[in-house]
Amino acid sequence: MSRRPDPLISTLKQVLARTQSEELMFVDPGSGGTGWAIFKMPSEVTEPIRPLEFGALSSRSGLWHDKFAEIAVAFADEVLFEHGPDRVVHEWPELWAGSAKSQASTSDGDLFKLSALIGALELAVLQCDMEPSLFVTPRWKGQMDKKAVDERIARAIGCSYPNHVSDAVGMGLAVMGTL
Repeated sequence: MSRRPDPLISTLKQVLARTQSEELMFVDPGSGGTGWAIFKMPSEVTEPIRPLEFGALSSRSGLWHDKFAEIAVAFADEVLFEHGPDRVVHEWPELWAGSAKSQASTSDGDLFKLSALIGALELAVLQCDMEPSLFVTPRWKGQMDKKAVDERIARAIGCSYPNHVSDAVGMGLAVMGTL
């Protein structure tokens, strides 16, 4: 029996080494919206590149589990089947002991709900015969907030993106060392 490689990618260098010349989709999952961006990963990074395609998914369902199921189905049907990237990298949340916001997300259950959404998205990736990977948030943006990420994207490629899509684009640029 062959063992699947560990899907958790901990460094930018690991992502870039594994994905040269692949179409790589970066995903920023969230209950308010799930953003995605596809990049054709260069064999050598010489300058920042824009994503080939990008978008966001949201749900009008009320209950969190219905919302996440709707997002996961749309992710498979509308994104994975339609765009067919070689690999999908989801942002994976990490609990920061020194962060009040991180602690609050744990105490009210948001972090666990987000983990459930990521699991549903990972299942969709596997069912589409694609290779999923997880990428922890601090590895690509550290303590940067959304505004700082948006500013760096604008500086790098001269574009702005909607909420959640900007984090997916930021992940791609960070992996290439151009954020």
